[in-house]
Amino acid sequence: MPTPDDQVIDSKDVLLLQYAYSDKFAYVIGSKVQRLFAKFGVAFATSINCASLRHAMLAYTAAFAPISSGYELMEYHSEISCQALKRKTCSNITEGDLLAACLLTYLSCSYRDPLRFRIHLGGVIALTKECFRKSRQDNATSRYAAFWPIAYDLILEGSRNVSGATIPILNFCHISQQVHGHQGIARRVDGHQVIARRVEFEFETYGVNWGLEEFAFAESMFHYYVLLRRCLWLTVCMRTETGTTEVPCIRSVMSEIKADLKCNMAKDIVFAKGEGYPWLSANEAVYPHVDRIIFPLLLHRVCLLLIAILEDEMVWQGSPTKEVVQAANVVLHLLHRIEEFGSEYPWNHIVRIAGKLVPRILCIISLGLGCEIDNKRRSLTLRRN
Repeated sequence: MPTPDDQVIDSKDVLLLQYAYSDKFAYVIGSKVQRLFAKFGVAFATSINCASLRHAMLAYTAAFAPISSGYELMEYHSEISCQALKRKTCSNITEGDLLAACLLTYLSCSYRDPLRFRIHLGGVIALTKECFRKSRQDNATSRYAAFWPIAYDLILEGSRNVSGATIPILNFCHISQQVHGHQGIARRVDGHQVIARRVEFEFETYGVNWGLEEFAFAESMFHYYVLLRRCLWLTVCMRTETGTTEVPCIRSVMSEIKADLKCNMAKDIVFAKGEGYPWLSANEAVYPHVDRIIFPLLLHRVCLLLIAILEDEMVWQGSPTKEVVQAANVVLHLLHRIEEFGSEYPWNHIVRIAGKLVPRILCIISLGLGCEIDNKRRSLTLRRN
């Protein structure tokens, strides 16, 4: 299979590319990546005329292909992709190179490799800045802009599997906001429209009766919940180790999330599906049946409360107010409810995380707020001096 740069793709690589575009691959790794690859085939030609991106795609496909040499092929194509990126200069960097770096970053998450994750994520940040500079200098429309919301979310999703990813991922979000602007629900809707069949696949697999906006809302809430947990953890660490809580990337991420939680699209979904969620009261033990968007509605409430805790300056001076402690208790109450949902939510592997998070959140909030922990009741009380 010839490519525009007059190279010839090996026949084995052709088979891997064909598998990457197939529906079988979608059922192995999920439709998001497979549909993204299909769109790459349109934007960069079927043979992928960007060498770094082509080999990054081959590496990812080999990692999950049902072949005995999958790992060796993954390492082989990853190395070729990395070498192609290293040969690039400011004058010949392309948008395909940025997407290749994003894909290599996501692949490192699958193998839970913190070293490669930090290296590739650093490459993503550097290439993002350079591609943005070139597009402004040339006054040209960026082709990769349509792919960015999906690539951004893949990195956020994958980072959950990597230890020590909190600071790198918050810096990544901070830089992304500076370069690409606000990455909110509306941008996720635009990104999913690029690979619209993904939503159809979710309907077929999970039977979730959601529209595109609701699906983007659900993904946004989960990402925000994880990012705010990271912000809370890092703030507590900074407070205990250095005595300061001023971290630019935290403020940047919090402001972006806060704006999106209160945007019109989020408000419309909250009131349409949860009627403003009065039924999510911490004192209400019984909640009515709401369709499966109840989980992201719970996370929406949790995120607002976590922001309220993070923004209260009295907390980090060691003098928390009763209102803040009450907010923390509501967070814990809602996390406990999320844990109770179990398999009711289509992404039940996400729900199961909540049971492990509750004690961690308790400890984190206790350290930051100067509170006593009641593990049996899963609640906090102000310490008496």
